[in-house]
Amino acid sequence: MLLDLRVENFALIDNLELNMKKGFNILTGETGAGKSILIDAIGFVLGDKFNRDLIRSGKEKMTVEAIFKAEDKANELIESLGIDTEEIIIIRREGFIGGRTSARVNGKTVLIGTLKKLGKDLLDIHGQHNSQNLLDSAEHMGYLDSFIGLKDKNVYKDYKEEYEKLLI
Repeated sequence: MLLDLRVENFALIDNLELNMKKGFNILTGETGAGKSILIDAIGFVLGDKFNRDLIRSGKEKMTVEAIFKAEDKANELIESLGIDTEEIIIIRREGFIGGRTSARVNGKTVLIGTLKKLGKDLLDIHGQHNSQNLLDSAEHMGYLDSFIGLKDKNVYKDYKEEYEKLLI
C-alpha cells in the first residue's frame, strides 16, 4: 500500500508531498488538474522509462520518493537482494538533466528492472482505459490466494506435485 509520495521538480510540480489514507484512494479532477503528472511520477519511481523533458524547467534533476507498507511478495524480492525491509519500503529515484538516473530501495542502489518487478507487487494503477495486473492471468491465482488469506505461496505447487504423483 502506498503511504506517502514525495515529488520534486517533476514536470509542473515544484515540491509536493501526498499522504495516502488506508484503503482505496482515487485521484479525480478536471482535465488539466495534474492527475496524469502524479501517475507519471509514480510510474517513474516504479521503473518507467526516464524522459528528461519531465524535469521542471530550469532545474538539474527531479526526485520522486514513494513509501509503501511492506507486502509479502515485495518483501520476498527485496530480501532476495539482501535489502532490509522492516515495516516499510522506501523507493527513491532521481533523474538528471544529463540523462542519468539513480534508484534506491531502502537506501540500497538497485537496477531499474528491480523497480519494475517491485512495482508489479506494490501498486496497481487503474485508469479510464488501462490497468496493470488486473488483466494479467498470471496474477489471478495470487489474487485468489490473497482473498482467502493464504500466505504460503508454495501451496499450489505442492498440491500440483502431489496430484501428479497420484496420476502415475
